[in-house]
Amino acid sequence: MTDESGNQQTKTFKIKTANLPKWIRSFPIKVTVKDKAKMNLGSNELTVLNITTKQTFAVDGDGEVRWYYLHWNEHIFEQLNNGHILLFNKIKSGDEKYNMLRVVLVKSF
Repeated sequence: MTDESGNQQTKTFKIKTANLPKWIRSFPIKVTVKDKAKMNLGSNELTVLNITTKQTFAVDGDGEVRWYYLHWNEHIFEQLNNGHILLFNKIKSGDEKYNMLRVVLVKSF
């Protein structure tokens, strides 16, 4: 935090999260060369991976999973300039067609 006078203060918080879903834990992610200056990271500094219509997640430049999505979505999606993600979803899982656009808010890290 920096106040109006320019004084800075830092505080670290630890957050315990649930384990990642098995389908993410079993997906092989290996970063062999880390040169983030050459990476084409979105404005939220994440790379979005879409394995199937219900397995979408995002990793940071170190290959660490930072976000995942548990709803049906089509393979067509767009990472917007503000870092959020536009997904093409089904309103109900039993629907024959994908029929809804959804903006997913993704925070920067």
